Amino acid sequence: MLADYFRQGVKNLTQKRLRSILTMIGIFIGVALVVALLSLGQGMQNAIVGQFSNIGAETITVQAAGGGYGPPGSYQSVTIDEEDLKVIKRTPGVEEAFGRTINIGSVTVKGNEEYGYYVSMPEDKGEYDLALTIPTKLAVEKGRLIKPGDSGKIMIGNNIATKDVFGKKLKVGDKIEIGGERFDIVGLLEKTGNPQLDIVFWMMEGDAEDLTGKDNYGLIVVRTEKGKDLDAVKAAIEKALRKSRDVELGKEDFVVTTSQDTIDALNSVLGAVKWFLIGIASISIAVGAVGITNTMYTSVLERTREIGIMKAIGARNSDVLLLFLIESGLLGVVGGIIGIAIGLGLSFTVQAIAQQTLGGDIIKAHISFWLLFGAILGSFILGSAAGVTPARQASRMKPVEALRYG
Repeated sequence: MLADYFRQGVKNLTQKRLRSILTMIGIFIGVALVVALLSLGQGMQNAIVGQFSNIGAETITVQAAGGGYGPPGSYQSVTIDEEDLKVIKRTPGVEEAFGRTINIGSVTVKGNEEYGYYVSMPEDKGEYDLALTIPTKLAVEKGRLIKPGDSGKIMIGNNIATKDVFGKKLKVGDKIEIGGERFDIVGLLEKTGNPQLDIVFWMMEGDAEDLTGKDNYGLIVVRTEKGKDLDAVKAAIEKALRKSRDVELGKEDFVVTTSQDTIDALNSVLGAVKWFLIGIASISIAVGAVGITNTMYTSVLERTREIGIMKAIGARNSDVLLLFLIESGLLGVVGGIIGIAIGLGLSFTVQAIAQQTLGGDIIKAHISFWLLFGAILGSFILGSAAGVTPARQASRMKPVEALRYG
């Protein structure tokens, strides 16, 4: 019996093909947006969290409180310095730590002056090895890495070589000026997929200090000993810095963050943005549901005599109700399937474009079974719900009055 209702529903929809397609537009546009946003949003979230996870579960970051525009640590109203780094290294549970300066300065290439970010690499061998892995593992595409002892040598982010960022595509062997000092480009880094990192100039710590005239750090990165409780080491660092900087509890002029803190904050922000966008896309689905309701009302009016005949030969109210509910549900589910196909197409198109322009896997579609199943089931339920009122109206028709209609 149920199979007969589905066959009848499909037949009725295909007979009014154009009207059915127009009715489903709102549904499949809404579903397409939801599928695309969810898949891309989850893929981006996985990639970003994965990058931070790759830094290591034992990582802690220390920054001065306050700040301004630009990447973390590029400007601070208060500072952290070499003395803070020494205090942190003496803290129980700390295996290694290094400071990194992050500054903006003028970059001159053959008389063309622009502004760019430059960051430091530590001179100490142990610190240097750790710095090569944070915030991502640095590897060269051409040339070589700068190393302790290098002076007047720099590495450049991939976009500086592949895009016209500074008026000219730079390459290994070129000479440039940063802050009035001349540097030789010895290495081109592989693309990281992070737009900020891919336009950075990397130099040794001594050169960075010469440019700024300061020995302050934008941030200090800490690797804890394996097996140590991260929160306990974080608390120990905070206590040591409060003592050395002579500040009271709750009035710290520095911020200590664990890798898990960063991941949790990212998940919270990305999750909120994702659901906000889905809420906007849901408006289209709601409009589609109204369209299904209108179409079903029209269908009930057109088939009033048919309903009268069904009831005259023994159809119950529940049979008529179920028939129209299935028909409206089919409108929803077909719209959902079309929407899924469009949404997947949008997701993979955006992924391909992002990989071509940004490189890496920062924007990558994440398709799950539950996303597709939920979209189809939700579309059917939404379509059926939209058809409840017209279906109830049809089921309550009296056979005699229905047969007289028209």
